[in-house]
Amino acid sequence: MAEGRKFEYLETMMDDEIARLGVLVSEVDRPVQPPLPRYATGIMPPGLTEEEALRRALEDSATQPCGIEEEDFADLPPFIIVAEGAFVLLCVTLDGSDYHFVYSARGNPTGKKKNKPSLHLLPDPKPAVEAFESQQFGILPLGSDEHYAVAFLDHRWDSRGNAWVYRAYVFSSKTKAWKKSRDALLRLSESDRLLFDKHASSKQITVGGNSLGWVDLLRGIILLSNIFDDERPVITYIPLPAEKVCITDKHGYPHYAPEYFCDVVCCDDGLIKFVEVDFEDPDCRANGKAWKATTWHRKVSWDDWHKVRTIDVADISVDPRYSALLFPNLLSDDKKQELELKNLFYLNPTLNVRGDDDLLYMLAKVDEGDAAAWVLAVDMKHVALQALVPVST
Repeated sequence: MAEGRKFEYLETMMDDEIARLGVLVSEVDRPVQPPLPRYATGIMPPGLTEEEALRRALEDSATQPCGIEEEDFADLPPFIIVAEGAFVLLCVTLDGSDYHFVYSARGNPTGKKKNKPSLHLLPDPKPAVEAFESQQFGILPLGSDEHYAVAFLDHRWDSRGNAWVYRAYVFSSKTKAWKKSRDALLRLSESDRLLFDKHASSKQITVGGNSLGWVDLLRGIILLSNIFDDERPVITYIPLPAEKVCITDKHGYPHYAPEYFCDVVCCDDGLIKFVEVDFEDPDCRANGKAWKATTWHRKVSWDDWHKVRTIDVADISVDPRYSALLFPNLLSDDKKQELELKNLFYLNPTLNVRGDDDLLYMLAKVDEGDAAAWVLAVDMKHVALQALVPVST
């Protein structure tokens, strides 16, 4: 297990951006071997198994859930469902039953140990809701304090109205209770409905302070707006750009894991960004093959995505200092002393969530099985490698 090593990250690079690249970042910006899945944020020391990490969290919590002891943990490891900011929503199996917890790296807002991380049991809604069992949750930080909201959607088909009928369930850490919304309708075009019918969420985005999006990286975004309004919530379906590269078969099922090729993020101002990497050979994702990266932007109020730019890996300029220091065996020419970026193996592209610039982050390795990896930051506007940071995976 690799120990943490201290590095200086870009000022524009946020913890959740690094987390999406599979790197666990501590409170002192120390990349370490992640003891939890890739969406965890910087809360645990290196060298822990998932079960040990959760037990440590229970011990450190300001309010330990009543009746749960260490010996109650099942053989099944806990897993993370979703994370946003300082909050991680995870599932634990105890005696054959699933329990959901929210881990806060900010501490307990109401407890005595306000500066320590806290773990809180998420109660099931009463009466029971079948959609709760699907674990398609979203988590939303509430303002700048230590509170949060957890939401999920229940829906049914209304054949008379030819529309989906949605109902939102929202748990607030302020009230410690679930709230059920009024029904909201979602009508779709025939083309959007074909995508929507196969929607399978793989991540979430937050849009502004009161909207959550459930993202299917193959198809689109289900957006829940006006979460805290007393009126009906607004449900919107946003398909991904029609021009995106197809990595599915004729039935719409993927040949590859989509997170290796694309990502969706949202900026604080509500600008949604989509990035896609088109590899010449998707089976090897570079290693000497060409690739191009394309970005799109849109806001909820826009009718469609706006393509921003496309860059070719062959055109990305690289500072020779990066080449000589980190990849001496991958130099394209002894005289040029220039790193050939296409000779690397790539994973998990994502974009900067600050402003309208397109700073592309990618996790790169010399060989797919290597433990050593680097986070690359590519300035897409100027087509240049802006930073290269070693990490452990």
